[in-house]
Amino acid sequence: MTHEIFWKDWNGEEHKEWGYIYGQEDNMLKDELRSRSRTQVLYTENIKLNFIVMPTNKHIKKDTYFTITTKDIEEAYVVTGYDIVSTPGVMFISMDPTFIRNDDSETVVPISPKPEEEDCFWLTGDFEEGIK
Repeated sequence: MTHEIFWKDWNGEEHKEWGYIYGQEDNMLKDELRSRSRTQVLYTENIKLNFIVMPTNKHIKKDTYFTITTKDIEEAYVVTGYDIVSTPGVMFISMDPTFIRNDDSETVVPISPKPEEEDCFWLTGDFEEGIK
């Protein structure tokens, strides 16, 4: 196994497990421009899919968030799928990279924009008067 993986389950309990991590070595690491409909809405989607082979662990499910540290560089991932039936006792996991989450929040985006970022804004509602 190559990496020790750390995560919290849905109850906030911390877990760690060793796993073998590998990626699509023959695929470019980039974002692709996507559109899911015929409208003009376009967005980028990361196509860097990585994989983990590890012992079966009941605390990993789809959308589990975890971090991996290599040489003092921390990366965050979200489980996009897993297979626990192909080989008994072995779990095959596919994962996508994501933002590193703040320990105080379950959000995957920064808590607030930096003042110098003029192209960033937050939608807020006035809950006392109802959402406008």
